[in-house]
Amino acid sequence: MIRRPLLSNASIAPTVAIDVVNEYGETHLGAIPGEHALTVYLNKRELVTLMTLGAAPEAMVLGYLRNQ
Repeated sequence: MIRRPLLSNASIAPTVAIDVVNEYGETHLGAIPGEHALTVYLNKRELVTLMTLGAAPEAMVLGYLRNQ
């Protein structure tokens, strides 16, 4: 029997809406990626801080732990 972790649908928007001004002085709504710090704790000790867009933080942490 294969055991897999139960993952939630936790996420945040990977982009942030901003106002941009083009070469003609016109203002438009644009979107840029917004990185967020994600600190991983193991046994109440800080293990690592990862930078993420936040689309799938649980999968990112599992991938990091498996890789390390």
